[in-house]
Amino acid sequence: MKILTQVILPLYIFNRPFSFLDIGCSNPSESCCYLLITENLNCEGHFVDINHFDGWDGLNFHQIDATKTNWDFIADGGAEFLQIDVEGLGKRFEVLKSIPLGRLDTKIISIEHDGYRTKQEEGDFDSTERNPQREYLNRWGWHLLFKDVTDQHGNDYEDWWVRDDIWEDCKHLYSENERNVEIYNKLSNLWNENTYQR
Repeated sequence: MKILTQVILPLYIFNRPFSFLDIGCSNPSESCCYLLITENLNCEGHFVDINHFDGWDGLNFHQIDATKTNWDFIADGGAEFLQIDVEGLGKRFEVLKSIPLGRLDTKIISIEHDGYRTKQEEGDFDSTERNPQREYLNRWGWHLLFKDVTDQHGNDYEDWWVRDDIWEDCKHLYSENERNVEIYNKLSNLWNENTYQR
């Protein structure tokens, strides 16, 4: 089973089934959370995208604009892990601010900021995404665990955050500008040593 990079952190940290919210999920083959419900991991969650994609029949897929919803369709405690990957300058931060993190009991957040695109002059992703996201989550007591995760080309495109009450248990993992595949390998090895699947 090849779990995608972002969900390996909650699998390792929680070491049990958990709830999730995958915003900007796209189609099942591109969703980082899809395997959480199809590989006997016993996780439950919701998939959200502004567009319709085939393959979501029978699953908690919601075709909605994540910047214009109140999230009432998700039960209390229904998003311990939150993944945000939407398109549009400033849209990720807009979605983040709209989510009731406390009510949903969110403990881990993976959020794209596409900071590398500022350097490539594709827009100011620093002042509309990366910096406001960090200021907002810092203000609410979150800790940046993986800062500026990079893709295979070295582009810094997202941050991974943990809530204050689990920081002590995972702060030893902190890194900056680490490639997602290296994070995946490190966490995968740790998770496989003590997994709830056994």
